[in-house]
Amino acid sequence: MNLSAEGALECGAPVPPFIGSKGDTRVESGRGLPQSKALARNESVPPCPNVDAALAPLAQNAECAHLGRMIRDSAVILSLFLLVSAASAVGADSPAVETAVKEMVASKDVTVVHFWAPWCSNCIVEQKDDGWANFIKGNPRVRFVFIEAWNDGKDSRDSLAKYNIDTQPNLTLLADPRPRRGEGRMRNFMGLPVTWLPSTWVFREGRLSYALNHGEVRFPILQQLVDDAGADW
Repeated sequence: MNLSAEGALECGAPVPPFIGSKGDTRVESGRGLPQSKALARNESVPPCPNVDAALAPLAQNAECAHLGRMIRDSAVILSLFLLVSAASAVGADSPAVETAVKEMVASKDVTVVHFWAPWCSNCIVEQKDDGWANFIKGNPRVRFVFIEAWNDGKDSRDSLAKYNIDTQPNLTLLADPRPRRGEGRMRNFMGLPVTWLPSTWVFREGRLSYALNHGEVRFPILQQLVDDAGADW
């Protein structure tokens, strides 16, 4: 932008003179520059194209920034709306099995909720060598709830029986009725996300103490979590 006195005069902007004798045409730069008759008569002058051109990108940037903020705010509002809608849908479509499990985990004793499926290779690895069978037997005061998930509501307890997971008195076997794929697939259970099989949660008095949501369980680690959940801190 041309900010010199000449530039100001070319654009029609008045340049204040020094206080002096009448008709003094000096400007603060010290250079004598004659003012136009239009300025002397204080008439309006046409806008300066140079200044307008220089200010145009600034105005455009400001408009873009304002538009960007509007888009960002709209995206945040939309995301919140979708989250609330999804949560409402899950709450409305929750099967009766969730109600039953909520009652179980409300116990004063520790409750282990385990999600599995017969087609899940990681689940089978946990069951082999009596991994789960020995763990259930070794914790008689802990309630275990095995929930068959993402398997179209099928009851595959025969698959568990092959690994001696069937008749323990502290074991409950359930099957979630929702489909393995599609919009109706279980993505939440009791308000908690289910993103992987197997998943194992440890509860006490209705509160989630620990959650193992990825990979195969390591029983020494799970034993420590169960012991800590049952301890009186």
